[in-house]
Amino acid sequence: GSLFASIFGSLGRTAPSAPAPASPPSRLGVYLHGGTGCGKTMLLDIFYRCAPTERKRRAHFHSFMLDMCSRLPLVNPEKLNVPTIVMRGEHDGIASFDDLIEFYKKLPNPDKQFTVMAGISHASFQQKNYMMVYHILHAWFTQPEPLYRG
Repeated sequence: GSLFASIFGSLGRTAPSAPAPASPPSRLGVYLHGGTGCGKTMLLDIFYRCAPTERKRRAHFHSFMLDMCSRLPLVNPEKLNVPTIVMRGEHDGIASFDDLIEFYKKLPNPDKQFTVMAGISHASFQQKNYMMVYHILHAWFTQPEPLYRG
């Protein structure tokens, strides 16, 4: 078969269990990018339906971003024990720089990064400046493990 069949051909069937990787990567994530109609939402809908958890919520990206930003002051950063990257546009009008720095300082995991994207506002990285975001995320997800943690 086709690439589509190799990706989606086993939906609904039980896949044979694969052995666990010897050393799992420290960061797991997916960044989907593509033009209108290329299948990003379809992939997310399939993932949502197949996610093995009862507690889940499906939201469009723009709704999710607005919801996340409006709730940021309500999230307790001390409970986020995962590697975290905070990205802020230089001219962001939603979250203040000082508020985000205070949030960032309280993150307990030492594997964290704070990035200010020069010359852009809160949402403009979704459009013409997506390559800046891509490079930031690519560097974050592909950096090697530190040799020493103090």
